[in-house]
Amino acid sequence: GTTTVVIGDNVLARRELISDIAHIQGDSSADINLSKDARIEYITPSLTDEINPDLMLRDFFLSARGISGVEQQLDELWQLAAEGDEAAIKSAGELQDAFQNADGWNAERDISQIIQGLRLASSDHDIITLDTKLEDMSSGQISKAIIGRSLYSQANIVVMDDPSVHLDVRSKQWLTDYIGQSDTSMVIATSDMSFAEATADRVVEILDSKLTLNIGTGLANYQEERQKLIDSWTDEATRKKEDIQDLKVKIRDFFGPAAKRTDDMAQVLRAQRSKLERMQAEYDAMPGKILIENTPHREVARSFTAKHRSGTNVFSLR
Repeated sequence: GTTTVVIGDNVLARRELISDIAHIQGDSSADINLSKDARIEYITPSLTDEINPDLMLRDFFLSARGISGVEQQLDELWQLAAEGDEAAIKSAGELQDAFQNADGWNAERDISQIIQGLRLASSDHDIITLDTKLEDMSSGQISKAIIGRSLYSQANIVVMDDPSVHLDVRSKQWLTDYIGQSDTSMVIATSDMSFAEATADRVVEILDSKLTLNIGTGLANYQEERQKLIDSWTDEATRKKEDIQDLKVKIRDFFGPAAKRTDDMAQVLRAQRSKLERMQAEYDAMPGKILIENTPHREVARSFTAKHRSGTNVFSLR
């Protein structure tokens, strides 16, 4: 899958962008197109009110695939089915198919591998098992568990907010390797430039202005592509601004005085003023205007494209 890394010094702007993507801001103005069946898993830095701290680690992970408690339900349904309950037979078959599609039979193996990779038990003194409750874990361990749950979730898109901040060197390296091999599309906001460099297929930089630089490359070529984009924006806006100034002078020195002499020229003047308004609106909408005038204002623009295409359009942002 494609990994889009969001960088920039403005942490709030980065968080606003990925929050919009994850659909957790009800008043979001983001232009986000999400396919009907697509599912997003969003990583928050800590437990939210929606997460029950009394959950065992096993159920916390299984709930990401919607299969927590399913094995017990299957046992109960098959007992009823053995007694001839036809409705139970049908329900058990459907539930077993769903459980198998979620790879539930290999759940404990897969969860254990993620737990070990992220090093939830980072020392010999830590005892973390699938039966450990979230409330009995440290904040750092919970952060790792949240990351691990998102990786296990089978979501179409995983959105991460500074995932490496609570990771030690070995667990960060494991996560980097996992992302590199994953088929899941990911959007990662981070201040960790080494992590960004190791994971990014494309880069989005949010500036302290109304500009978001969306570069279709990893960090290796980012600076060169970034400068090309900024130069093209600046050149385009500069030309437009010069055209506006030229037209203003013509209106002042020629069309204005001429309009006082004939009705035809008065009509021409109105047309030229309308043209000037359109040109000014175009200039105001240009990202290069901010670079030229250095107006301090923040507004994020959103645009992501996939590196690989499976044939199914999961989501798009414009």
